[in-house]
Amino acid sequence: MKRITEVWLSYALEDFIMAQKALEMEIYRQTCFHAQQAVEKGLKAFLLEKDIKIRKIHNLLELSSEFEARGIRLPVELSELDFLNRVYRFRYPPDIGLLPQGQPTQEDAQKALRIARKVMDWIQQTLTESR
Repeated sequence: MKRITEVWLSYALEDFIMAQKALEMEIYRQTCFHAQQAVEKGLKAFLLEKDIKIRKIHNLLELSSEFEARGIRLPVELSELDFLNRVYRFRYPPDIGLLPQGQPTQEDAQKALRIARKVMDWIQQTLTESR
């Protein structure tokens, strides 16, 4: 694995661990934020490993188009990436209203973490198999 990929992947794993810890501490907004960040950085690590230039974007739907254009099927649905996009925006107070209930709930945080786990597991498995 390329050094740059390892660095991006290590940052993604740190965010994933932070999401887990935040959920344990019942800090649901931070769980959602770090889950989104783990997915974003993990997907960018994957692209870098495949010599695909990454764009400076945070939108997971836009990022997923890089995979779609190359016929790479992600392990999650677009609706799941959209969900992470929406809960990620809760990092700033003015964005209340993106979820029907306002702030992310425990269920939202658990869902965000499940999505992140699927993506992170897939990235690690796929990059390991391609060595």
